[in-house]
Amino acid sequence: MSSKSIRIETAQNVFLEYTLASIGDRALAYIIDILVTYVYILSVVLLVSQLNIAFSNTLWVIVLIPFLFYHLVAEIFFEGQTIGKKQMNLRVISASGKQRSVGGFILRWLFRVVDFSLFSPVVALIAVSASTKSQRLGDMVGGMVVVNLKASERAQLRPEIPTFEDAYVITFPNVTALTDEEIDIIERVVKSYGSTETKEAVYKLNQKLKTILDVQSDLPPLTFLKVIIKDYQHLTS
Repeated sequence: MSSKSIRIETAQNVFLEYTLASIGDRALAYIIDILVTYVYILSVVLLVSQLNIAFSNTLWVIVLIPFLFYHLVAEIFFEGQTIGKKQMNLRVISASGKQRSVGGFILRWLFRVVDFSLFSPVVALIAVSASTKSQRLGDMVGGMVVVNLKASERAQLRPEIPTFEDAYVITFPNVTALTDEEIDIIERVVKSYGSTETKEAVYKLNQKLKTILDVQSDLPPLTFLKVIIKDYQHLTS
């Protein structure tokens, strides 16, 4: 069975195509995360036992708080990835192309009770199988999708890691105001340059970047984007 994909328009008016995570990949990531949380609890229990501390209700609550909030905190602070998702090259992204919101992550996390806890993972498996975007209920209410970074076109279009020249001079120092995701979008547009659609995207990105970075440049549009990428790589390497 061929993998499902989704086409998303970003805030920069660029269309990106992602391969949606398969049920198998999501299940493996889920199992890894269960093992991580169980190892955490077991380690704490052993530590407390070694210290001869009696387990009270308060102590159990303190121990279980990281267990309960693990997925929510990890996905918010690690760009849509838990340890399991990172191992499986999966990431939670916005289905609309907008920036991921904390509110969306919270809704997604709250629905874990329905997707997993009440009837094991059965509800999640049925929802992902039936959904055209491979979404469980939490994904739907949170406006999220889970994508496979390795299998997606985004990963395939990433350029080779550059060799930095010692004497390289930064042209636009303000590029550090950009995020890794925005640089990824610029790299994709540069890599796929040639079609009418991408030429239009290059022009729009040029105008938007000059506004965001508050810079003026007479460089040709494509060259300007390449310099932006190179400056960012040097400054953040």
